[in-house]
Amino acid sequence: MIDRPRLTAYLIIASLALTQLHAQDSKTTTKPAKVFKNVQAAGEQIEAIGPIDTDLSGPLAKRRSGVGDESMLFGAKSAIVKSSPSGVASKVHGLEIAGPSAVLAAGKLPEVHTESFSFGESLFFLASQRSQPLTTKWKDGAKANGGQDPQIAAGHSVIAVLTWDTLAFYDKNGNLLPSTEHFTNPTNTETIFAKVVKALDQNLHLNSKAKNDPTFLFEAGEVGDARVIFDNFRNRWVVLATAKNNHPNTKDFALLTSQRRTKFLLAVSRDEDPRKGFHTLGFNATPDDGACGKNSDDSPCPGSHFTPGNAADYPSLGVSGTHYIMTAGVGHAPLDASEHTKLFSFMVVMNADDVANGNSPIRMRSFAGWDLGDGDRPIGVALPVVMENDLPLGGPLVGKGWGVVASTVDSRFVLTAVGPTDPPELHAMSWDMPDMQGAPDWPQKGSLKAVSYGNVGNQPITATLTGTTLVTGFVDCRTWVNSQSECSPSLHLLAMDLTLFPVTSTLGKDRVVGWRSVLDDAPNDVVAYGLPGIASNNDGDIAVVYGRSSPKMFMETRFSTWLHNEVDIRPSRELQKGEAPIPAQLSDCAAGCKSTHSDTAGVSLDPFDNKSIWIAHSFADPGSNVRVAVGKVFGERHPDLWVLSAKLSTPTTGLKPGDPVGVNVELYNGGDGAAPSSRAELLLIATDGKKSSLGHTNPSDIHAGDSIETNLVGTIPASLAKGAYKVEVRAKLQKGLRQYSEDNDVLVAGTVHVK
Repeated sequence: MIDRPRLTAYLIIASLALTQLHAQDSKTTTKPAKVFKNVQAAGEQIEAIGPIDTDLSGPLAKRRSGVGDESMLFGAKSAIVKSSPSGVASKVHGLEIAGPSAVLAAGKLPEVHTESFSFGESLFFLASQRSQPLTTKWKDGAKANGGQDPQIAAGHSVIAVLTWDTLAFYDKNGNLLPSTEHFTNPTNTETIFAKVVKALDQNLHLNSKAKNDPTFLFEAGEVGDARVIFDNFRNRWVVLATAKNNHPNTKDFALLTSQRRTKFLLAVSRDEDPRKGFHTLGFNATPDDGACGKNSDDSPCPGSHFTPGNAADYPSLGVSGTHYIMTAGVGHAPLDASEHTKLFSFMVVMNADDVANGNSPIRMRSFAGWDLGDGDRPIGVALPVVMENDLPLGGPLVGKGWGVVASTVDSRFVLTAVGPTDPPELHAMSWDMPDMQGAPDWPQKGSLKAVSYGNVGNQPITATLTGTTLVTGFVDCRTWVNSQSECSPSLHLLAMDLTLFPVTSTLGKDRVVGWRSVLDDAPNDVVAYGLPGIASNNDGDIAVVYGRSSPKMFMETRFSTWLHNEVDIRPSRELQKGEAPIPAQLSDCAAGCKSTHSDTAGVSLDPFDNKSIWIAHSFADPGSNVRVAVGKVFGERHPDLWVLSAKLSTPTTGLKPGDPVGVNVELYNGGDGAAPSSRAELLLIATDGKKSSLGHTNPSDIHAGDSIETNLVGTIPASLAKGAYKVEVRAKLQKGLRQYSEDNDVLVAGTVHVK
């Protein structure tokens, strides 16, 4: 627990230091948090089914058709917070529309240029001032994935891309890792969580009309809407999904609504190699989910917080030095089919080491609608931050391992600090953001089907922390020009300094991005910008990826960079141009069309160098399909040698000195950079671990994504003692070059016996 007297003293000192800093520099871009308070949040004990170990072997479980977000949550009114509809006019004008950072930047630029009125995307306007080119772009994008709800996570040698329920593991050149007997790639969340879902179905509390109907089981519902991250503290892949029994075969609305259940599903890999399998868990995604089977919502189930008709959507996942933090938005669907209502955000905090080590029971705690200060509580999406490292203020004063959750509420942006203890204590700090507006759907070229960017309102889409910098972005809305009949979807980007967190923190960047690109769009264009994925690297440079559309533009994806030593974000570059309307034919929307949307964006810092940032986002391909483009910003290209196969080609028994030992070898470069003068070495490994080299292949240049096959032959030396020896093949990179990982450099071909 925090030492409160010392914490109070530290807060006073920190506040004085910040005040002095502002006095020294009246032009500083930092804005201290307005609110800091200890939150009296009553957490509840929560239990999980599992951990249940699983591998990713096939065949793949079936996916339900027609999956998507719950209208219960996203089409609902809020029971507590004030709304911010797109029809509400903003009180800011001129350059202030782009936010405080744009105003400050304009004052620091050497001169006012003629294009300054097109300041929405950037105050820079020269082609030479564009965002840096991509370091790497996957030629075929995430070719094994669909396009709904893209996510990306970077490990040292592997990239995971997830779209709703489809999880694929690629090398850094964009090729799928080969499937094996125990590793089907790509896989899906229905397969990963099959054992947990079966266990959950055996523990469902349903009423007599539903309990014997298999269509009320999770197995018959939706298992997906998933998120994936790479846990840089423990080198683990982490997947969060939800299970919903929301497809029963009945027209009885009251019955299907009262018996609807929502569970979190969590999978954590055994180590950094996803081919070795996962620990999986299942637990409540609403308070006391499904505590009873009654067919009435006039009161909660006896002795519980669950009212029939409650359900959850939009799972979100973050990580700290001590915890996995999971959230979802909880809403209520009345059994009389009247208007749905948003209720609160639900958070589960779980000891990450317990899960990673496969321990049971797992230390975990839940919080429903915790205090955010000023009487506010989170509604809908509250986004846990993906932290790449611990914060520097940890130690005897406040403890190491604090986590962070980002949210907006009632014209404020709020950070919730999640303490490192079990159970954790919560703190809150906030900044005023009075001009947030809801974003309308926006047209796309050649289609009557609009694109939705504001499905989750003004809540953060991504939030990441590197060093002491937390960056996050959400969809806002601005009227950039007088000709607009309504505001256009825009990006709202924030960067905070958490050096003194959880005592306090400062807002360093507050920028709204939208309108159009001065370099690429026509002067009268108004383009929608939405769903930002944002991350910073160890240099303090920021990359943000997002979607765009307009009446002149198919759904495309772009990215922008904001360098640590520059006053404003740079003009955008194309990640992938949109190439067709969705749907393909105008007649497909003759009777009306729901808007097309994703709710997420993919962004991940590469743990190899902590400089490269991988980005992924949706676009419309030539066949009018939504696909995912993948690229890398910043950093350099590197090779990554893999010994894909090694098979003995000579006898293995009765060998003597001078006899050959041959292996057929396939050497592959899974990096995004070339591997010049690469070789494969042949070794014999004795039972005591002593290694004897039998030679190596001639040097070969292996381009990114290419492989070579060769027969590597050596002879048994006269000095070798009798016994059994493992035959090992090791990839050898040219001296002085760095590769992403050495974990894939070695493969054992078998065993030979020397007499």
